[in-house]
Amino acid sequence: MTVDKFQPSSASDVFSLWWKQFWGLKIPRKILHFAWRGYQEILPTRNGLFRRNIASSTSCQLCGFGGESNAHAIFWCPVAQGIWNLMEFSFLHEVKEEIDFKNVLLYASEVVDREAFAKFIICSWAIWTERNKITHGQQIRQPQFVVEWISSYYESILSMKEGPKKSSQANGRNREASAGSSTSAQEQRLYSNLMVDAAVLSTTSIVGLGAVTEEQDSPPPWEILNLISQFLDPKTLAMASCVSKSWSILMSSNNLWKPICQTQFSSSLSNLHNLTSVPYKRLYAISRAAVLRRQPPCKPRLSLKDLIFTVNVRRKNNKGEVFAAVSKPIGGGDGVFKFSVDVVNGEKSTFTEAEEAVEVVWNVVLEGWNGIFTMMDCEGKMGFLAGCEGWFSAELPLPACFSGIVGSGIVGDLKIGFGSGGRVEKVCVGILNVVNWRYVSVDDGLRYLDHFLLPI
Repeated sequence: MTVDKFQPSSASDVFSLWWKQFWGLKIPRKILHFAWRGYQEILPTRNGLFRRNIASSTSCQLCGFGGESNAHAIFWCPVAQGIWNLMEFSFLHEVKEEIDFKNVLLYASEVVDREAFAKFIICSWAIWTERNKITHGQQIRQPQFVVEWISSYYESILSMKEGPKKSSQANGRNREASAGSSTSAQEQRLYSNLMVDAAVLSTTSIVGLGAVTEEQDSPPPWEILNLISQFLDPKTLAMASCVSKSWSILMSSNNLWKPICQTQFSSSLSNLHNLTSVPYKRLYAISRAAVLRRQPPCKPRLSLKDLIFTVNVRRKNNKGEVFAAVSKPIGGGDGVFKFSVDVVNGEKSTFTEAEEAVEVVWNVVLEGWNGIFTMMDCEGKMGFLAGCEGWFSAELPLPACFSGIVGSGIVGDLKIGFGSGGRVEKVCVGILNVVNWRYVSVDDGLRYLDHFLLPI
């Protein structure tokens, strides 16, 4: 069998004519789609599943051949050959593993007539269907039973093709008799050209519905959705749009999406559509995405029990330590990010001046010393007399992805209070919003620290 001369160029008129005749075969579209997928080498055989890391090997499940291609599964596997040997397609009775599905299909279209070619494709599809029973844990039938089913199925298709020819004459007479009816031409076209199909999966009792319209000069009318969509759940509609171009076109209709947009979102979308001609489906998608982006922030990953605050104050001139404060956050019962820190090392002031230059460092440490973030590292002057308070603040940085674009609008706030004898009595820290001069909430403060203490 030589097939080189039967492989036309994708740009040739012969190739276009071949595909036109292929899609014009009077057999169910699902069978033609199967043959098209085999031609394109995209049937889910072991070779393809192995390339996608779904199957562990490329071996045929029925014969163990090490390379289950589309052609092997349908034509050259011994199980498939057992069926082909009982059919009239003698050119397949001799195994030729080197010939792929595409070339077998092209060769068959040249050596048999149109009706036989249609039966050849049906037989190929029946073998594929039979093979899939193994995947679903079922037993495949003996070759003679498969051949009998193919013949019966093919005869039923022939009878369906003859039926419309006889009924069309009667329909013509009926239309003439009902010329005075009030049914509009649009309604006649809608209902007379609508063909539906349904199936029930016995194992799960799931019902599937399908519809096809014969429109020669325009796409199927979107009003068909009113007839069918009420019987389908949203998941089924979405799946149908993914696998069928006709369904995708119907589900993208402006007539369908316009009322949805106007109901759920601002009426300004209508003006935007008129100005830009953006499809309503696209307007709905971007509007819904905008709503989702404006959802309340997620719950912080850190908690207060994960944090330790450390505060160090040193003299600027001789670097002598004045005091250190280390503890978990204390307080925060009012819901704002403002806490006290226990003083662990505070000595009596020996300063003679009312104010002294100091360096202040406030760090937030992740428990277990798994991370540290410096909230404040600044200089200033502080009074060391009884009853005095030192107040320091420094703008906090934004997360890395925003740095340098805008100011954060929040500052680290630190207050130190002295008691009798010049000893430090209290240390308070917090995060302050400079827009409204209020402390941020505990959750907002924790969400801010998430960016600097936890991996993204």
